Amino acid sequence: MDKYLLKYIRDISKEELTRKYIDFLKVDLDGFFYANGGDVNINYGALRKIDLRFYLSFIKNIVFSKSAAKYKFRERNILSFVSLPISLEKDYDINLIGSFLQPTNTAFIKNWDTIKFKWLLSHLITQRTFNEIVTKQMALFLEEYNEKLTDYYSKYNFKALFVSHGEPFLYKYHIDIFKKLKRPSFIFLHGLPAIYNLKTEKNSDYLLVWGDKIKKNYINAGFDGDRIIVTGHQGFKSMPVIGKLRNSFDDILVATTASNVWSPHDWDYGTFPIYDSSLIVLYCYSVQSVLQRLGIKHVRLRLHPSVNKSWMKSFIDNDFYTLDTLNLSESLNKATLVIGPTSTICLEAMFARVNYVVYELGENKHDIHNFPLVPPFDGSDNNLIVVNTEEDLSYVLKNKFANSPNLLNGYLQPFDFGAINNVL
Repeated sequence: MDKYLLKYIRDISKEELTRKYIDFLKVDLDGFFYANGGDVNINYGALRKIDLRFYLSFIKNIVFSKSAAKYKFRERNILSFVSLPISLEKDYDINLIGSFLQPTNTAFIKNWDTIKFKWLLSHLITQRTFNEIVTKQMALFLEEYNEKLTDYYSKYNFKALFVSHGEPFLYKYHIDIFKKLKRPSFIFLHGLPAIYNLKTEKNSDYLLVWGDKIKKNYINAGFDGDRIIVTGHQGFKSMPVIGKLRNSFDDILVATTASNVWSPHDWDYGTFPIYDSSLIVLYCYSVQSVLQRLGIKHVRLRLHPSVNKSWMKSFIDNDFYTLDTLNLSESLNKATLVIGPTSTICLEAMFARVNYVVYELGENKHDIHNFPLVPPFDGSDNNLIVVNTEEDLSYVLKNKFANSPNLLNGYLQPFDFGAINNVL
């Protein structure tokens, strides 16, 4: 018998439509069981709290936002849930069009159906019980709007769909719509993967990655290489010149892992991996122990956005740690050393010319949550410092070991929309 509740409920359901939407809502439904502890930030992701800010933003987008319907459309219109440089429209003779369901930096389409659907979706997880969601009636409701949006989008003659992930409901929902429209969908991978999971990226037609080494890692994991396009990083027109990295104890920034809200979900797990949120705290205790033995009395702590700040403050030594509230760019530009787990912040730190020491409290090439480490965080790349014990962390810090800028080679390249344009 399967010991993963959602898989069990999906498999015993007699309604194909109900099974479809259990699958689509998988990440959100997991939150009822695996992401409801005090460690989870309720203003993050699908669990976002409905408050005054939500209502004000909702009204603002209805009244003041630019409607794409007022703009002249080209033959190549793209529905994009990803913020991209507007200059691409002129350079490639395309229209980047957003959606009221999740506005980006472009004008977006909105009508009564999209406005009503966003309102209902916003309250779906936060205001309804599990039993109310996993029903035939809910599946019929979601399929009704699926058909309405399919008809509505067909009028815009969209050539493609851009999303930033393969798992959240809204993206799965739209990938399904574009399959009906016989139009390709593209997932813009937004960093260095901590997991190369074929299941979470399988729905789209193409996967867009930052560099050749990321593509190679996906192929090694069994992904079809013909569906992977190396596009580079949207934020770079040319490769940054890194030079020497700051590497001192003057202003240390410590990064943490995520809460359970984004732990990997995979139908093929025989037993769902229970995520122990206390390990986020343990990680901070361990780093503090090493740093205090080196004479360091105070550092900044950068929480993953999914972690509840108040919850974290109730466990950590608040005389040693101060929660970092700056935006990431400012924080890294201020830091003289960063210590953290597997994270894209590793590359962001290099852009800011500050050293990032990867500290993974795990065993046998697994992280602290017992998930397998992946390149380059598994120690396979000599350009990146990776340590697994307090003794090794102390050693590399005392001896001022630093990463090599050569780490970027293969993991990052300048943005090239032409690679996407070739398949549109």
